[in-house]
Amino acid sequence: MVLQANAPVAIWGWADASEEVKVEFAGQTKSTKTGADGKWQVKLDKLQPSDQAQTLTVSGTNKITIQDVLVGEVWLASCQLNMEMRIKDKMHGLVDNADAEIAAAKHPEIRVFVHDVPFEIYQLPVPADEPAHDRAGSWRVCTPETVGDFSAMGYFFARDLLAELNQPIGILTSAVGGTPIEAWTSASAQQTSSPCSKTGKNASPASIPKAPRKNFSKTKPHGSRPAPPR
Repeated sequence: MVLQANAPVAIWGWADASEEVKVEFAGQTKSTKTGADGKWQVKLDKLQPSDQAQTLTVSGTNKITIQDVLVGEVWLASCQLNMEMRIKDKMHGLVDNADAEIAAAKHPEIRVFVHDVPFEIYQLPVPADEPAHDRAGSWRVCTPETVGDFSAMGYFFARDLLAELNQPIGILTSAVGGTPIEAWTSASAQQTSSPCSKTGKNASPASIPKAPRKNFSKTKPHGSRPAPPR
């Protein structure tokens, strides 16, 4: 796991109603009590970047211990196919020099969080309209044995950022190929944002914006085109 440096860090979860919860990390101790719904949250004070493995402990009626926690930069890798494509993938192909990139991927300071069961746009069940409270997943340390399944764009971004900042990098992968932008935006946001606000269920056909027509017969051919994935 990697926690964000130089900013308050929210640690949250669930427990029994009115249960006392204590969180300990990097010399800090934060306590709270759950509400009637069992939810709780504390915020750690700003943390300094550190590549030294530390232990995060959450105590209540039971005790949860998370080891090998680093502190650095944490980024969300979210998009569709471009972000979902892996270093070496049966479905989407592989990056240039994939085998050499995999062999050189010895970066224990890079950690990538992936869900146990990724969403697939072509498979049921369809995700619910409301955001999920939790989705099972795990953090993977970047090694030649694990990097092949990483988002290629996420990995190369993390590798370059590690070289520049010299501090741990965490990547949260949330990418589903083939999804339109609307799938990542709540219905309420789409209905209240201009010009989308004019295309709600009560909008008249005349209020729906139209894209300008283009005469493609007059466009000049490009001199090259992207190479297909291998």
